[in-house]
Amino acid sequence: MKFIHAGDIHLGNPFVGLRNIPNWAQNLIQEAGNTAFQRLVADAIAEDVDFVILPGDLFDGGSLDAQVILTALNAFEELKAAKIQVVLVYGNHDFMVGQKRDLPWPDNVFVLAKGEVESRQLMSKHGELVTFSGFSYGQQHINADMLSQFPSRNQASKYHIGLYHGELGQPGQGDYAPFSLTAMNSKHYDYWALGHIHVRQTLQEQPFIGYSGNLQGLNKNETGHKGYYLVDDASGQLQGRFIDVAPVVWLQEKLILPANLAVNDLSNYIRQHVQGDNDNFALITLALSSNDERIQSLLANGQLQAQLMQDSRTQDQWYIWELTYLAAKIEDQLPQLAQADWQTSVAAVFTLDNLQALGLKQVVDSELLHEFLQAEKLQELQTAVSLKIQTLARGEGSDEN
Repeated sequence: MKFIHAGDIHLGNPFVGLRNIPNWAQNLIQEAGNTAFQRLVADAIAEDVDFVILPGDLFDGGSLDAQVILTALNAFEELKAAKIQVVLVYGNHDFMVGQKRDLPWPDNVFVLAKGEVESRQLMSKHGELVTFSGFSYGQQHINADMLSQFPSRNQASKYHIGLYHGELGQPGQGDYAPFSLTAMNSKHYDYWALGHIHVRQTLQEQPFIGYSGNLQGLNKNETGHKGYYLVDDASGQLQGRFIDVAPVVWLQEKLILPANLAVNDLSNYIRQHVQGDNDNFALITLALSSNDERIQSLLANGQLQAQLMQDSRTQDQWYIWELTYLAAKIEDQLPQLAQADWQTSVAAVFTLDNLQALGLKQVVDSELLHEFLQAEKLQELQTAVSLKIQTLARGEGSDEN
């Protein structure tokens, strides 16, 4: 038996808040959610899965235009042609969709009841009986103890799978169907497909309880690769494997600028040193670390952002949509020093004459003075300082001391 677990697809999300985007990138970004969903459907067919499980927020909101509904309908029809069944619940974002009685979903789509737990028994392509239990939101917030309504595992089924759109917490003390792992485990299900949290997160390995995260990151706080879980029972237990389908990833990067960088070279330097993502188009929030007031001014007046937009190319696999400024720390400057330079400087400091001039001659304890005058001790101190400089240069310094 094989299925896809995909939460929080948010079809119809408008990517509110994006700015400074060149024309060549706008369509790619605006279509990212649909593209990710289409990739999921294509994968489901290619993998010949039995079910696609959608635990809430398939849609970004309740006010759906015809194109958004058509996107979902076409996908469900494709899955039907491949004999793939869809089990879904509506969440806190698309709860109003569940109030519409006229959505033309094909008969391979099973929407679980709103406001109360419903169970469905379906057959896999290999004749295995699988029970699905879950609920759709009837309003935006649910404070009640929904887990108390879930039945115990159906012993007649090969597998029992729970769909749950909510968050960890105490019933009555949260707005999104708060639950506990203890209560979930008491049902003895084989897999809990969670939705609502947009971060991929495993709450328990076996039986699996966790979030697949959302299918496509929607803003700069939802960084990294996004996708779904492809789950099978090849090992005798239901285990998932993450599949990345989001065509756009949000990244946060930091770039330390050299002190002598000419303003006219700034855009080219940034373009040469941005990392981006190896697999997907990246929208980057870039923090520039510098103590150059000229650069701070270029950021404040928008001139640098405008220059980066002008220099962007359609073949780029990334775009810097947001710039921030960080005052450089001392250790930020250390990587710019050639290793030979600072090693020479350290060696020059740790000479007997220099140490005496710096205060060693003030030591009145003869035994302690003798200890410091040994060549081995001087070498030991020099080595310790060198290691500290290397640690700072790698960004591994600690504030503990």
